[in-house]
Amino acid sequence: MLDPDPRGSINPPRGRRPWLIPGEADSGGLCYLAWGRRRYGDDPIPVARQAGHVYFLVLRGTPVLRFEEGEFSCTPGLIFILHPARPMGWIDRPGSVQEILCWIWKHPPEIRNLRPARGEWLHWHLPAETMATLQRLHRATRNELARADQYSPLALGKLQTELDIELARSREIAHADARARLPEKLRLALDWIEHHPASTRPVADLCDRLEMEPSNLARLFRRHLGRSPQDIVNEHKIRAATWRLQAGDPVKNVALDLGYRHIHDFSRFYRLKTGNTPSSLRR
Repeated sequence: MLDPDPRGSINPPRGRRPWLIPGEADSGGLCYLAWGRRRYGDDPIPVARQAGHVYFLVLRGTPVLRFEEGEFSCTPGLIFILHPARPMGWIDRPGSVQEILCWIWKHPPEIRNLRPARGEWLHWHLPAETMATLQRLHRATRNELARADQYSPLALGKLQTELDIELARSREIAHADARARLPEKLRLALDWIEHHPASTRPVADLCDRLEMEPSNLARLFRRHLGRSPQDIVNEHKIRAATWRLQAGDPVKNVALDLGYRHIHDFSRFYRLKTGNTPSSLRR
């Protein structure tokens, strides 16, 4: 396991082109901005928590995203959104060159489907036209920082909104394309899970719905998703609970809507899966 660097946001070595806002200045929620070429093989970035929600796009190269528990190999066009509680860093082969865009925003994405749960991350590939749009938005962000007048905080907040809209649209398309390639029974199963969060016996209900034996259902999920049906059910429950808790819904209401008769059972489940109590997420 890697030792997380406690310093927070990591400034690139001398000669790179980052921008980091000092202190608590009003920046429209922007904490950090970086772009251009990197050499993560020669100047690796240690694993650390960042100052806000990380939006990171790989334009060129194949860097390796590092976590405390492992690594993830990247390719051009891959976009990441990481929760601030998700420590991350970068490495690559010595002598290799990467080109990246990065924003770190204090506020989470405005669109719910782009918000990773606490300590989690989202990733998907962008088409060429979306990558070009993100490059335009990054240039607009840099230009606004250079302007730096009384309207800049509002303009920067607007740029985050534009960024979120573009990413949400691209993620929906990527999600639909990936799901369309799955077997029909698996698509039906995933749709059922999404629309029945309150089921108290979801795997058994799925077997009845699809007229499948539990072993065959498990084999279908493992073959195409690499996970069990119960894992997917738990993931959807946690995501639904997190969105509602962060919006301020009472813990009791969330627990009941997810099929829990007793709030303590829900709290135990949520803490086991996330490491946090439900009440800690309510605003």
